[in-house]
Amino acid sequence: MKKNKTRIIWTADLLDDYGIFTDGDDLYKWSQDNIDSNIEQFLSINTPYPLLKTLGGVSIEIGEVNLFPINLDEIIELLNNFVGILKNKDISYIPIQNIEFLQLYLERRGLKVPKAESCEGYIDNNELINFYKDELGITMLQFKYKDGTGSTFIQYQLAFLKTANGYFMFQIQFY
Repeated sequence: MKKNKTRIIWTADLLDDYGIFTDGDDLYKWSQDNIDSNIEQFLSINTPYPLLKTLGGVSIEIGEVNLFPINLDEIIELLNNFVGILKNKDISYIPIQNIEFLQLYLERRGLKVPKAESCEGYIDNNELINFYKDELGITMLQFKYKDGTGSTFIQYQLAFLKTANGYFMFQIQFY
């Protein structure tokens, strides 16, 4: 890290300032476009929805979407382990390729845990962890890798939603 740049630690106060939380209307639009055109209300909590792609008029299931309650401490922990903030004249976000914490986090969530050796190329190319805004402006934390056994491609995307009732994590899992 260069001398004139200072890494900032994520705190609850910074989350709102840096636009980490996604608007519920944006998630609803994303859901309508990607899950099922018959969704008339927002997603139910802890209910898996199939992620569909239409090819030649046929809907093919390519993943799963879920909305989970999450506490603020877990959001801060995720960001501090996967996304660095550098402050100079401008703010920049640097994804942290942290395989050890990724393995711990995925195991805690009951998700498919990668072997470190199968992620080496993704780590070297800074692709294991990514942090970006998608076309709707939804801030995404993405994990992308192949599992060690069958070389199956795995991709998880997480977005965070803040409501009057608490915090939620919008999790997209691609097969």
